[in-house]
Amino acid sequence: MKSKFVNIRGYVARRPYFYFYNFLWRLTADVFLFLIYFSGVVWAEEFNLLHAMDTPVYTVGFSSDGKVLATGGPKWSLDIWDPSTGKHLFAIKGHTSDVTALAFSRDGNLLASGSSDKSVKIWDARSFQLRQSLSHSHKITTVAFSPRGHLLATGGKDGRIRIWNSATFQMVNTLKGHPHPFLNFPWGLTSLSFSPDGKILVSSADEVENVKVWDP
Repeated sequence: MKSKFVNIRGYVARRPYFYFYNFLWRLTADVFLFLIYFSGVVWAEEFNLLHAMDTPVYTVGFSSDGKVLATGGPKWSLDIWDPSTGKHLFAIKGHTSDVTALAFSRDGNLLASGSSDKSVKIWDARSFQLRQSLSHSHKITTVAFSPRGHLLATGGKDGRIRIWNSATFQMVNTLKGHPHPFLNFPWGLTSLSFSPDGKILVSSADEVENVKVWDP
C-alpha cells in the first residue's frame, strides 16, 4: 500500500540576515537562562531525582499508567525506574551500543528501544524479557507506537520510516521519509508521532524545514 503524505513547509530560503537574527535570539535566550539559574529563581518544583544515574541520558519514556519510567543512554544503557520513589528497578541488557529511542505501547505490554547498533528491540514490559529484535541498515533515532498499539513506526539515519505489525513483528510498509531536495541522499529522521486516532503519522528530519504527514 502506498502511503500519502503532505509537506508542511517552513522557510524555503534563508537570507544572510536570518542567521544573524537567529544568532542574537539564541544568545539572548542563553543569557536569560544563565541569569535565572544563578539568581535562584525557581520555576518548577523538582519532584524527584534518580540518584543512581552515572551516565548521560539520551532518551526517556513513560508507561501509559505512569508507574514505570525507562531511560536510555550510552553503551547499551537501558534502565527501568519507579518515578514516584526514584528507585532503580531493572537494567536491561541486549543492545551493543547507545540506546537512542524509547516508547511504551499504549496497553503497557511492550517497550520498544532503538539503538545506534542498528536494531529496534521489543521487550515484554512486565518481565523485561526480549520478545523480538528488528534490524535496520542505519542507526535508530526514533520509535513510536500507534495509540491502539497494533503498529510500531521506527526511523533512523537512513531517512526511511518502517511500519511494523506489533503482534507479528512483520514489516508492513516502508516510507521514504525526507530525501534531500538536490542531492541523492536522505536526511536522518529525528521524530515520529501518531495522531490520537492512529490514522496519521507525522515525521521530522535533520536540517529539513518541513514535517511530513503520512497515512501509514
